[in-house]
Amino acid sequence: MEIIPFQDAGWDSIAPHWDAVAGRCANVSVFMSSTWIGAWWQSFAARLRPEVLLWRDAQGQPGAIAILSVKSERAGPLPVRAAYLNATGESAVASEHNVILCIPGLEKQMRGDLARRLRELKVDVLRLEGFRAGDSQPLLRLWGKPGPVSGFYSEDRHVPLVSLRLAGTAFLQSLSRNTREQINRSLRRYAQLHGAAPVAQFAPSAQLALRWFDELRELHNARWQARGGGGAFADPGALAMHRRLIAATSDCSATSESLAASLVRISAGEKTIGLLYNFAKDGNISFYQSGLCYETDARLKPGLVSHALAIQKYLDAGYLEYDFLAGETASVQYKTSLGSGTRRLAWLNVYRPTLKLQALDLARRAMRLVRRARARTHR
Repeated sequence: MEIIPFQDAGWDSIAPHWDAVAGRCANVSVFMSSTWIGAWWQSFAARLRPEVLLWRDAQGQPGAIAILSVKSERAGPLPVRAAYLNATGESAVASEHNVILCIPGLEKQMRGDLARRLRELKVDVLRLEGFRAGDSQPLLRLWGKPGPVSGFYSEDRHVPLVSLRLAGTAFLQSLSRNTREQINRSLRRYAQLHGAAPVAQFAPSAQLALRWFDELRELHNARWQARGGGGAFADPGALAMHRRLIAATSDCSATSESLAASLVRISAGEKTIGLLYNFAKDGNISFYQSGLCYETDARLKPGLVSHALAIQKYLDAGYLEYDFLAGETASVQYKTSLGSGTRRLAWLNVYRPTLKLQALDLARRAMRLVRRARARTHR
């Protein structure tokens, strides 16, 4: 394993290695693409000072690669050193479908070297954020013997556009009667209010995509501020990262193998109903964030309408899948209503099996039992 420290690792020197490994791996997600990782590096590497771990095959060619960030944090009352893999470690950026890119045959060596490096860095907990559930399982045994594990698995709902296309089925017709009626009622109401039926449009240029992104952020921020939060773009580093991605990658098609930002505006006449910030790669769409215009009329469903019209637009354009992504501890209603396919992603904390961390785990379990007992007594 080669360790490339932060001070020696400009992204221009890392990108060829990353591309070489990704080109040898199947099903590389948006969030493991060189474009996404590079934008993350340019926005957050100076803050996190990560290192790059690189493995080579028997011929000396790059065969596995990962970015390792280590931070000092607190777990309850205890200070801990936490490690993050790839474009994680910053709550302002939600990376999903995470995995350590690795060609077949190098997995055992990669995991052994990673475990040794974590011990050298005196890491207490490995935080697996947005990992594909199956890929997270071998990492749960990274310390050699079982240690405490906390966290959750999240439902990743998606729409298999290929199946709809083969069946000749419009997206709305694939939904339940109740969901379909809600959307159709909203479409009629929007047309009555604004004199035109709602339509979805793709941003035809990076310049317009950036303007739509600013409009999306205003709607998104207003919604989150009303809830007392900051939203997905409050962090300056995250905002810079997304503007960089949109400016560089907004030209996309259903056959593009590279990551591309895809901005969609849903409007009725001059009225904006919603804007969606998506990513396209290998014919698949990943929904990242939205800005929706909520009104007092409960018959208007801007989220359902925006996604339904956008999904049909992508279906007509020849895309393969529309992924709502995950990250929530419980099912989300609109994703359940619109997405027919299901996968699982993992957000797990894998602790070293030390007495200190085992005691912390026991304390946490005791507190959960106390909370459950209190909840039962108040029913």
